Amino acid sequence: MRILYGSNPIGLGHAVRDSIVLSGLRDRGIQADFVSGKTAARFIKDLGFVAHAYYEAPLFKVKEGHVQDTFPWMLEYLRFHRKAKEILRESFDWEAVDLVIADEDFATAAVAFEERIPVVFVTDILEFHFARSPLSRLLEGGLNRQMRRFLRKSELVLFPEKGKDLGNLHYIGPMVRAFSGPREEVRRRCGFRRPTILVTAGGTDLGLFLLKKAVEVFEHLKLPDTDLVIALGPSIHDVPWENHRLLGYVPNLHDYVLAADLVIAQAGKSSTDEALAAGTPLIAIPLEGHSEQEENARGLGYSFQDLDRLPELISSRLGKRNPPVAPEGNARFFEILEPLLGRLPGKG
Repeated sequence: MRILYGSNPIGLGHAVRDSIVLSGLRDRGIQADFVSGKTAARFIKDLGFVAHAYYEAPLFKVKEGHVQDTFPWMLEYLRFHRKAKEILRESFDWEAVDLVIADEDFATAAVAFEERIPVVFVTDILEFHFARSPLSRLLEGGLNRQMRRFLRKSELVLFPEKGKDLGNLHYIGPMVRAFSGPREEVRRRCGFRRPTILVTAGGTDLGLFLLKKAVEVFEHLKLPDTDLVIALGPSIHDVPWENHRLLGYVPNLHDYVLAADLVIAQAGKSSTDEALAAGTPLIAIPLEGHSEQEENARGLGYSFQDLDRLPELISSRLGKRNPPVAPEGNARFFEILEPLLGRLPGKG
């Protein structure tokens, strides 16, 4: 059986979730070819899987944490989508592909539909809500119609939130990688010896505004016997914070989330779900105008405006651990997927 696994190339959140699925497939004796951008492909390769870096998607334009007019980005994304489809058609023998799993990778799914290959579509959103101008709303309406066609055509749609299944749409709950050990053991391996605040920017440079603000507030608070660890990720370099511990790209950031006494992050799905699974208190500041992050943040009681409340939030949240929330989606994903795998040619 040959599976082609396409992943949204923006950041690392999708690839983190996809690593759970790839591990589950490998446990079942199934290898998948992973396709995404260079950051996601590097992460997946580091875990020992086959990964191809074929394309890079454009990013939102962001100024000091505010998403700018999305109309130019939407036009860029449509051009990227067409180019990505061309690359995929030329790079694979599609007659040999039995199944496509697409984690918000629309290009891989689109080619699979054209080739009449079954698609499992994994997504955090059911429609787009990024438009801020009349032109972008018009274009977004077309994108949403296309999204609905994708959802209807897919064999399965897997949504990593809690909810009630409807037709081919299955709500599976959050997916989080297993931590590498008990918290105190992980703390020792991470080198955390004192109360520690972890601030993370994610897989792009869009979170730089949050890093800057967190460092400014931490240095102003002068917290006794408390360390600040700054996870720059793969896209931020040359920062003036050498007096704090800097992490570059680390493939096991979820362990640092477990080890920390407070996490400050954008409200991406991976960051929020990992903190909930670890029981680590989280301050989640979304990009203003990024509807998906804003919705995640609202669910935790935060908004972009809480950036100005960081001093009091840090003081009130530091060290106040929560009961860990078990990630139901890891097992549920394969409960839904396995009947489909059993019907495909080349099983085993």
